[in-house]
Amino acid sequence: MGRRAISCALVFIAQYAPAQTAPSDEAAPTFSAATRLVEVDVVARSNGAHATGLTKEDFTLLDNGKPQKISVFSVKAGRTSGPASGPASGPAAGPSAAPLPAGAVSNRLEHTGESSSNATVLLIDQVNTPVAAQAYAIPRVVKFLQMHRPGDRIGVYTFSGDGLRAVKEITDDAELLSRAARSLKARDRRQRSHDTTGMTAHAAADYEALETTESAVGFRDVLKEVARHLAKVPGRKSLIWVTNSFPLFIPPPPAPPILDFRKEMEDAARALNDANVALYAVDARGLQGALDGLTPIQNAEFKGPQTPAQLRQQMHRGEPISPDGLLTEQFLADLTGGLALYNKSNAIQESIQAAQDDGELTYTLGFYPAPEAQDGASRNLHDLKVEVRKPGVSVRYRKNYFERASPPSLETLLKDPLNATQLELVAETMPDPAQPGSRQVRVTVDLRDVQLERRNDTWVGAVDVSFMIEGSRTAGTITTKVTIPDKGVAAALEKGIVVNHSVDVGGQTGVLRIVAQDRATGAAGSIRVPLGKR
Repeated sequence: MGRRAISCALVFIAQYAPAQTAPSDEAAPTFSAATRLVEVDVVARSNGAHATGLTKEDFTLLDNGKPQKISVFSVKAGRTSGPASGPASGPAAGPSAAPLPAGAVSNRLEHTGESSSNATVLLIDQVNTPVAAQAYAIPRVVKFLQMHRPGDRIGVYTFSGDGLRAVKEITDDAELLSRAARSLKARDRRQRSHDTTGMTAHAAADYEALETTESAVGFRDVLKEVARHLAKVPGRKSLIWVTNSFPLFIPPPPAPPILDFRKEMEDAARALNDANVALYAVDARGLQGALDGLTPIQNAEFKGPQTPAQLRQQMHRGEPISPDGLLTEQFLADLTGGLALYNKSNAIQESIQAAQDDGELTYTLGFYPAPEAQDGASRNLHDLKVEVRKPGVSVRYRKNYFERASPPSLETLLKDPLNATQLELVAETMPDPAQPGSRQVRVTVDLRDVQLERRNDTWVGAVDVSFMIEGSRTAGTITTKVTIPDKGVAAALEKGIVVNHSVDVGGQTGVLRIVAQDRATGAAGSIRVPLGKR
């Protein structure tokens, strides 16, 4: 699937725990404490348009069937935020981010701490889309990017045989987006051939099953990488997946499935939900006819059987289900509050524009789960349901959240092609005068992103910071414990967690990979620091 596996085990060659205690200060700003705020972005539609003017009292929010108090309510309309009611939603965003020191690098995707408009990321899937379909879709993607509207914040990523790549990170710069558009080319998937000529029926079926399994598992990992990367981008993010997709079942229903990839897709959807990313699937084939295996559908928002319960019911009844990869597109879109857009017209750019416009008006509902629901190391999955009292209004939203999601492993974070952004990092390097051949590395972790637990009159937490030169077999990890008295919170937040470490580069050049991970939550930040050309 184009993602190189790391065959060697990572060896942790350094692990120690210097305590970091903040000085006293009278201010008491907000930071990430153990009480978790769960936010649910809702798209409300009425008569084919956004439903405007809804208030907090119009909504009911249920967690595992139990009504919740909506403690946070806000409206984001167009490219500006609407008024909010209720307490501020969680940790303070803080002031505008200070300019980076000369030569420093950061994993920031946003360069200010202020709330900004929703963002759109185009993900061009070149692994699950044949070259002919790519050649059809890419010019239409280019046309969409060239029609960029002022204020629209768009990123462009590709998933090819070489892995996931950010062609252009999120920007509202029309010229940069135009350059990114011009660089897009159809690419061969670089997977094994689809030709099963000469194979027995059994061998051909095994061949197809292996390829689809690789597609499902590989794309699950890609979506989780994208979620980690977009985690700190403010607002609701729309991930527009331009693809032919892959089957959700083998064989397709109503036959009993031998392979079922719903668990993989649910895992990916949960990661997107935690990062506040809604997936919109745009079928790269454009308008399809009955001879192509699809029935023409006039409504671009056709959903079909998307939830696991609906799928089980429909399969049990033996009813036909959308063929090819359309069911996968529908399934993922429904779980994340997005849409599957296909068979609308041959103008794929119109479907992309429709997906972008869908999130132009969103209602954010926030609640604090009952303390008993967060006890211990529980990772229970919670089902969410949003109801609205206004007649004729339909709503879409993410369908679940984890009390405590399984954190990514260090090995996964070191392999990720994009930086994780749940923890904001700034890194500076310079030659180490005391150790020739080594470099001094200063890493600052934004303490606002780290979960702190109150113990008596202090706040405590811990962060692991790991270092590895890309291509090396070893990584070094430093554990920093944080202890902050109540009166020292403001100064601690201003300073952040600072880790100084000397890295023996041994004459090597290339890239130093740095990963920071919150020990309490598994939230992570990662960054690549150039050490010079190889």
